[in-house]
Amino acid sequence: MFSGKSDLTIERSTERHLLVLLSSLSFGIAKIVALLASLITIPLTIKYLGVERFGLWMTISSAIAMVAFADLGIGNGLLNAVSNANGKNDNIAIKSYISSAIATLTIIALLVLIIFFTVFQFISWDEVFNVSSLTAAEEAGIATAIMLACFALSLPIGVVQRVQMGLQIGYVAYLWQILGSVLGLIATLVVISFQLGLPSLIIAAVGVPIVANLLNGIVFFLIKRRDLAPSIQFVHRDAVSKVFHTGMLFLVLQIAGLVAFQSDALIISHYLGPAAVAEYFVVLKLFSIPGMILSFYLMALWPAYGDAYSRGETNWIRDTYKKSLHYSLILTIPMTGFLVVFGTLLIEMWVGSSVSPSIELILGMGLWALLTVWGGNYSTLLNGLHVIKFQVITSVLMAVFNVFISIWLVKKVGISGAIFGSVLSLILVSYIPTHIYIKRRILANQ
Repeated sequence: MFSGKSDLTIERSTERHLLVLLSSLSFGIAKIVALLASLITIPLTIKYLGVERFGLWMTISSAIAMVAFADLGIGNGLLNAVSNANGKNDNIAIKSYISSAIATLTIIALLVLIIFFTVFQFISWDEVFNVSSLTAAEEAGIATAIMLACFALSLPIGVVQRVQMGLQIGYVAYLWQILGSVLGLIATLVVISFQLGLPSLIIAAVGVPIVANLLNGIVFFLIKRRDLAPSIQFVHRDAVSKVFHTGMLFLVLQIAGLVAFQSDALIISHYLGPAAVAEYFVVLKLFSIPGMILSFYLMALWPAYGDAYSRGETNWIRDTYKKSLHYSLILTIPMTGFLVVFGTLLIEMWVGSSVSPSIELILGMGLWALLTVWGGNYSTLLNGLHVIKFQVITSVLMAVFNVFISIWLVKKVGISGAIFGSVLSLILVSYIPTHIYIKRRILANQ
C-alpha cells in the first residue's frame, strides 16, 4: 500500500509524462504546419515577387535572424527560472520573473528600434542589398524597417511562450503557433492576390503570427492565469539579475554552437570553394531530420526535468533520463541507417545530379546525426537541472577545437573533413566530459 506521499509522487510523475507527450505532439504539429505553409508560399512568392525581390526578402530575414541574440538568452533563462519556481509552487516568484523579463526585453526592443531608426535615413538600402530594379530599391528600406520592427515586438511578446513551456503547458503555446501559421498563410495569399508589395507581404508572413502570439499572451495573462499577469510592481532587481545571469550563460552556449558548426561553411568555402559548401549543406539538411524529430520530445522534457528537480523527485529524473536515451537510440539508429544506405539516392531525387556526396561524407553525417541526438539528451538534462556553467566551458572548448581540427582535416581529406572535425570535437571535448560529469555528479546522487 502506497503512502499518501508516494501516491502524490506517482500522480505528479504520470501528469508530468502526459504534459511532455502533449507538448511534444503539439510542437511537432506546429513545425509540420509551418513547413507546409512554407512549401505553399515559397513558390507563390517567388512567382509573384520575382527572383530579385524574393532574394531581397530572404536576405533581410537572414540579417534579422543574426540579431536574434539581442534577447541575450533571457528567454531560456526565464524558462529555467519559471520551471524551478513552479516546482516549488511559488507563484509570486514566477510573477516577478515574468514582469522582470518583459520589462528587460521591452527596454532592449526600444533600444534596438531607437538605434535603427536613428541611422535609417542615412543608409542607402538599395546599395546595402545590391538590388537593381526600381521596385526592389524602393522597397528595400521599408521592408527592412518592418522586419526589424516585427523582431523587436516579438521580444517582449514572446515571453508568454517561455512561461508556458516553463509551466509544462507548452502545448498551449504551440497551438497558438499553429493558429499563427495558418493565419499568416491566409494573409500571405491575400497579399499575393491583391499584389500589395513586399512590405505588406512581410507584415502578413511575419507580423500576423506575432499578433497570434500577442493574443495568446492576452488570453493567458488576463483570463487563464491572472495571478501571473505582469506588473511593474513585481519588477525586482534580484529577479532581473537571476534571469539575466542565466540568460547570458545560454547566450554563450548559443554563440559557441554557432561558431562550432556554422564555421564549417567558411572553412569549406575558403579551402574548397562555394560549390563544396552547397554539397555539404544539402547532405547536412538531410541528416538533420532525426535530430529535428527528437527535438519535439526533448524540448518538452527540459521543463519537466526542472519541475522534478525542484520537487526533489530524483528517481523520476534518473529513470526518465535513461529511458530517454534508450528510446532516442531505438528511434534514430534505424532512421540514420536508412539515410546512410539510401542517402545518395534521396539526394539525387531531391536536388538532382548536381550534388553527388562521397561515402565518407555520408558516413560522417550519419555519425554526426547519432551524436547530436545523444547530445540533445545530455543538454536537456543539464538545462533542466540548471547545470549551465559546465556546458559553457565544454561548449567553448569544443568550438575552438572544432575550428582547428576541421581546418586541418579539410586540408587533408577534403569536404568530409569538416563533419569528421565536428564528430571528433563533440566526442573528445564535449561528450566524454559530459558523460563523466552526469554519471559521477548527477546519477550517482540520484
